[in-house]
Amino acid sequence: MDMNTIEAVVPTTDPAEWRDGDAWLAGGTVLFSYGSTVLKRLLDLGQAGWPAVTVSGAGIELAATCTVAELYALPGSDEVAGREWPGLDLFRPCCDSFVASFKVWNMSTVGGNLCTSLPAGPMISLCAGLDATAIILGPAAAAAPSRWPRSSPETGKTAWHPGNSCAASTCRRRHCLRRWPSGGSRSATSAGPESC
Repeated sequence: MDMNTIEAVVPTTDPAEWRDGDAWLAGGTVLFSYGSTVLKRLLDLGQAGWPAVTVSGAGIELAATCTVAELYALPGSDEVAGREWPGLDLFRPCCDSFVASFKVWNMSTVGGNLCTSLPAGPMISLCAGLDATAIILGPAAAAAPSRWPRSSPETGKTAWHPGNSCAASTCRRRHCLRRWPSGGSRSATSAGPESC
C-alpha cells in the first residue's frame, strides 16, 4: 500500500518523541500492508538493539522487535535446552498459525502482532495463555507492566493510550493449561503456577 505522507523515519525507542501523526514501527508488515494517508512519521524500533529473546530463571522475555522466525527457533535453541517448560510447545504452533511466507516471518514481530490487536493475533493468544506481562513505554510515564490481552472490542484498537509502545513481553508460566487431580476420575484445569 501507499504511504506517501511519511516525511521522516526516526530511529528511536523514546516515547517522548511521539506526537500526533506518528506510528511505532517494529517490522511493519501490517503497517505497510494497510498503508496510510494520515501518518507523517514512523518511529523505528528496529535499531533499538534489544535482544530478541532473553531466557532466565524468571521467564522468557520477548522483545517487541523479536521476529516470528526468531520466536519459532526458540524451542529448539540452546537457550532453553534441558528446561522442563511444556509451555514452549505452544510457540511453534502459534507461529505456524500466521500461515505466512518466510518473508513475512522474517519481518513480522511479536510486538507488532500484539499492538495491532487484530482478530488473528497468534502472539496475543500465546502471551495471554502464558500469562505474559507486557512492558509498555508511554510518553507521560516510565515503563509500566500490563497484563495481556489489552485489546478492546474494536478490531485494531488496544486499551493503551496514543503514543504507547510495547517494549517487551515476559512469559512467566510453564503451562498454558494444566490438569490437576481433583479426586476420583475428574480433573480440574487451571493455569499452572510455575514460572516459564
